[in-house]
Amino acid sequence: MGAADVRPASSGLAPAEAAALAVALEAMHAPAFVLWPDGRIALANVAGRSLLAREPDLVAECLRASLAGRDDAFHVAPISAPATPCHYLAVQRHGVADPAPRAAVARTHWGLTRRQAQVLELLALGKSNKTVAAALGCAESTVEVHVTALFEKSGCASRSELVARFWTEAFLGSCRPSDVA
Repeated sequence: MGAADVRPASSGLAPAEAAALAVALEAMHAPAFVLWPDGRIALANVAGRSLLAREPDLVAECLRASLAGRDDAFHVAPISAPATPCHYLAVQRHGVADPAPRAAVARTHWGLTRRQAQVLELLALGKSNKTVAAALGCAESTVEVHVTALFEKSGCASRSELVARFWTEAFLGSCRPSDVA
């Protein structure tokens, strides 16, 4: 079970159903997967694909074990609908959400530099400027410059707004009122 197995076309769902389910999965911050009864992955969100790319064998085993009731790494719930193949939703239970996949999307969406994306990841985890500076090996004043640039590029007025948008915006389009016709 690898990244090649994570294709909406392999889900057995109609294209509109697969697209709707994919959008719903992306709203989840934790790694989430839609599974076939045998544990094959039909769909995964960005966090799930990121986790799978880093630890494919471990993720595959944990998903199968959770599906079989032998492990609780993932909360597993059946997805049932008339005339639809049997699937299961598996959402990772433990651990802090990984900001890396969202930071990669934010980097593209907001036009961030690599360093600004690194700062954003740490801010999203609740780190202070001093802690970010220590983690990245730079001066606290340099972090302040990056945070100011993040505010400008994201259209946010505060750190809390930036972090809230980071964790909640779907990045499927801008949520700025000025962009709405």
